[in-house]
Formats: sequence, structure tokens, C-alpha cells
Amino acid sequence: MRKIGVNYLLFKFLKFMQGQSRKILMPMLLLFGLMLCANNVLAQLAIEVYPEDNGNLLADTIVTPGSGIAIVPGTVNYYGGVDDLGVEISPVLEASGTFLNYFSSSGIDTSCIWDGIIMSTGNADWAEWPNITPATTWGNFTGRDNDLENLINSGPSAPEIPAVTTDAAVLEFDFTTDTGDLYIHYVFASEEYPVSPSLDEQYNDVFGFFVDGENIAVVCNTGEPVTINNINQFKNSDLFKENINFLIEYDGLTEVMTACVYDLAPGPHHIKIAIADVSMMDDQDKARQFDSAVFIRSLSAVPEALTITTRALPDQVVGSLYTQLIEADGSDGYPYDWDLTIVEQSPSITQSIPVPTITSDGHKGGELQWMLPAIELDEFIKIEIRVTDSTDYCGHDCDNQVAYATFIYRDPPVGGGSDGDGASAGGGGCFIATAAYGSYLAPEVNILKDFRDSFLLTNSVGTSLVQLYYRTSPPIADYIRQHETLRSTVRVLLTPVVYSVKYPGASLLLMSFAIAFVSVRNRRS
Repeated sequence: MRKIGVNYLLFKFLKFMQGQSRKILMPMLLLFGLMLCANNVLAQLAIEVYPEDNGNLLADTIVTPGSGIAIVPGTVNYYGGVDDLGVEISPVLEASGTFLNYFSSSGIDTSCIWDGIIMSTGNADWAEWPNITPATTWGNFTGRDNDLENLINSGPSAPEIPAVTTDAAVLEFDFTTDTGDLYIHYVFASEEYPVSPSLDEQYNDVFGFFVDGENIAVVCNTGEPVTINNINQFKNSDLFKENINFLIEYDGLTEVMTACVYDLAPGPHHIKIAIADVSMMDDQDKARQFDSAVFIRSLSAVPEALTITTRALPDQVVGSLYTQLIEADGSDGYPYDWDLTIVEQSPSITQSIPVPTITSDGHKGGELQWMLPAIELDEFIKIEIRVTDSTDYCGHDCDNQVAYATFIYRDPPVGGGSDGDGASAGGGGCFIATAAYGSYLAPEVNILKDFRDSFLLTNSVGTSLVQLYYRTSPPIADYIRQHETLRSTVRVLLTPVVYSVKYPGASLLLMSFAIAFVSVRNRRS
């Protein structure tokens, strides 16, 4: 049954007034706006949702002309997850829709996300209600999503009992980008909040943005997926808002976050946006309890919300004063304020490490200064940087936009990337493979990076080879990236290497057969 309350009746009355003549509507809206700023009235309509199950309309809402992103015609697919046999299930109308965000009293910063689409595990239309119940539940009885299950059942935060998903909503399509970059600004919200201090919630709802098969919706300082257990009032609390007086149904929500991926090769790429209810027990009825949703503003080739755009720090001489301007963009709320939030290092580092500093240049940039220490090749120092803009709303301080970036220092390379409130970035050092396959998210690149980290960097010979590769490969990779024929040739040459690394046993067996075959032929000849 639909919930009824004073706030609900009031904002539904306002929705009715929107359909009346301009002579009545405009004076009332003007009076209402003055009351909002002067008296902090909390009875306004904050979010308005229009349910929609047309995948093309949903995709067109977040990929707009002028964004630098274009949808490949005929590739849009919107569905409700899959059944146990992998067959797609039809979506339900209630699960998703378009929305308008009128006021920051929704908890979603209107300077970043004022419209877009909402995808939910329940009834998206219920997002517009005031938070008058802690347990809003609507079972869509759609299917599961295997990519989300793989995401939540892997990594350091994986549960002991494999999680299952249900009530899934999935939107997929191919796209191209003018700049080679992709930015997605979003907010995750849920009725599963608040969580217990043990952070072992049985119902750890999750969503993902899978670009060419890799999830880019992650917590910036850990790389973990954005889930109930990974962002809440106890863990990564600076990214979390508890719904105390926001005019939105969900009991908790994240700050506006940015997922991004850089240097995608020319041509089409694939994105899959998926959200689902999760249970650590094989009980889909209980998993359907308590809804979650993701609000998505847009896909764009340039940042449309505050984002740290510096992707990596150039190499400098160890022992010298390192000075580098870190840049951000996407908000007009100047000047930006900068500070360091995390400085971590390998446990094996026992020397005293000079602490870096960062100061604002009075506009967009922050100047990072640091005396670079000499460390071993298997050691690291991690720096997390936070930038805040000076945006305000209605003449008083509001939730300023915040973005983060994490940089990893190793001797000699300084790597990292702009994580923009939780996105992963960087090239990982596999320059030639990244140029050949078009993305550092490509599965082949990940295989080679894992081989480097787990095998080459564990011994002195392999480490020397990696150092030589870092010094010589960047200009080669840049040249390969600009020539499609070369990229295709390098992919062919790398294929046996990738398969040898991925399947060492089978490769050794094939090599043994080949040697034996050649030996037999030589004897016969």
C-alpha cells in the first residue's frame, strides 16, 4: 500500500499545481522559493520521477547532444537480469525512470545532478516520498546479474558465503567518445542503511558501471565496488549521507560521485549499467526486502561535476624537491580548496618519509610539494588528495562538491590517476599493451599486469626488465596508438604471450609437443 503522510500530501499538491495555469503557478513558485531560502521550509517537492521501461529513452536521457558521447544505433538493451539458465528477463515499468531534482533538500547536490535516470531494485517512483518509513520494499521479481555477483564475491571484501542477486535492472549499449575519456556522475541510495558497526550486512546491495567488461564504479582509495558495506556511516563515511531530514525516501545515500575511464581507443566501446538486491544467503525473498537505487546524471567526454583531471605525476629525481600542479575541473565554484587525506606506505618502509604538502593556487589548481625519498622497487607510498569547491545554494553553505584522487609513488615511476570521488584510472605501466588493445581495462592488459606484479617484480632480473620497459616503451606506445594497422599487428603478436601467461600449463604442454614433433622430424630427415 502506498504510504501517506503530511509531507507526501503537500508535495503531491505541488505537483498538481504544476499543471495549472501560469498565472497561478508562477507567483506561488516565487513565494515558495523565498520561503525556502529564508525559512528553510522542508515541505517542497525535491525529486520527481517518471517511470520508464523504454531502454532507448533511458539511454538517450543520459547521453545527450554535445556531451562528446554517442550511442551506436541498434545496440541498446534494457532488461531485468537473467534467470538461472542465463535467459534475459523482461524489465518491469516500476524499476527505472527519468527524474528531475529540484532542490538540494533531496540530499543530492543539485549543482551536480538536477536530472537524469534512476535505476532501482524496487519501485523507482517511491524515491519522491519523504523518508517516513525505514523499510520501503517493492519486489520486482526480476532476475539476477552474473557480473554483479562476480564483483561482490571477489576482492578483499568478498563474503565467506557467496552472495546472490535478484531484482536486477540492466541497461547496456555501445558508445563512442570524442576525447577517448568517459565520465559518469552518480549517487547511490538505499533503504539498507544504516549498517551495523561490524560491516557484515547480509543484504549488501550493489551496482556497477562495466566498461568493456571492467567495473569503474569503485571507492577511490580502495578500488572496492560501491556497495552498502563499502560506503556507510562507519566505512568511507566522508562519502556517505544519512537521511535525517532529506526529502527522499532512501535512508542513506552517497555524495555525488564520479566514475571515469581514460584513453579509450577510437571506435565503439560497451557499457553495462546494472543494479540488484543482494543476499549472502540463497534466499531471494529476503534479498528483495529494502530497495536500493542509483541516480545517474549523464555520460560525458568531459567532466560535468568536480573531478581531479590530473591523471599521473611525471617522474622526478629522488632527493630533489618535487613540485607539481594538480588540476581539477567540472565546477565553477572557485577557488578550489585542496588537502591531503591519506598518506600510506609499505609496512617494510622504516625510514622517515617527508610528508607532502598541497596548497591552493587561488583558482582551480593545487600545488603539490614533496622531497622524493628513495625506496625499494617492491615498496610504495600512497597519497590521496581531496579537492572541494566553493559552491553555495540559496545564499548559504550547502554540500560543496568534493572529488578525490589517489597517486601511488614508486621509485623510479610515480603513477596513479584521478579517481574523482571513486573512479579508477591510470595505465598501470603496460603502455604498449594498453595502446594495442585500446584500454587499460582490457582483459588482456590485466593479465599482463598481473604477471608483472606477481612474477617479474618478485626478482631482481624481472625488476630490471620492468625498469628498462618503463624507460623505453612510452614513445613506442604513443606511436602504436596512432596507427590502427600497427595496433592490430601488435595484438596478433601479443596473443600467444597473453595465452601463455594465462594458461601456463597448457602452453608448456603444447611447447613440449612442438619440441617433440620437431625432434622426430629432424631424426627422420
